[in-house]
Amino acid sequence: MMLAQIIGHMCLLVVLIGYGVVGSKVETVLVANRITVGMGYGDSNSTLLFKRSEPLLYQQWEKRNNDKECQRLHSVYGRGNRWGGPSNQFGQESNNIFCGDVTFYDTGLGACGKINRSTDYIAAINHHQFGNIGNPNNSPMCNRCAKIRGGDPAKPSIKVRIVDKCEGCKYGDLDLSLSAFRSLYETHVGRARIMWEYCEC
Repeated sequence: MMLAQIIGHMCLLVVLIGYGVVGSKVETVLVANRITVGMGYGDSNSTLLFKRSEPLLYQQWEKRNNDKECQRLHSVYGRGNRWGGPSNQFGQESNNIFCGDVTFYDTGLGACGKINRSTDYIAAINHHQFGNIGNPNNSPMCNRCAKIRGGDPAKPSIKVRIVDKCEGCKYGDLDLSLSAFRSLYETHVGRARIMWEYCEC
């Protein structure tokens, strides 16, 4: 009887250890998926998860947010050092502010499945924040809106609708329609730094 109990306890221990390993794998997959769709990295704990799970992307994000131009923009607009972490735009993350590069592109059929014109105020968001979605038309980024500020505080902010994905963009970058870009910078500039945040459409 005693031997049977010992064997039973050993089997239970093996099961629990196995569950822990599987649980860790599942957690890793979930963390990776959250990064893929750009969700859940705003507070210190989730930012730490991001740093451990995607170290290269984290380094790029941290370097960008600490450069002089991003610091200047945050100072100009009176937002201190408050910038967006690697996160999506839901819940408390909706208050995040992102610093990135802005460019412009030839519009047409976007990743969200609609044909767009250069006169529309639209944007292609970087692929990190757009997410790795089987059917890009179903991305939670599609038809969200963003409020953008350029380097000149004398110019008003603009609002764009996200309708596409930019494969060549880094985290925090936006690729705008020609009309939207011209509202912030002259076209000969080509690439410039912006601050932006999600907003109501």
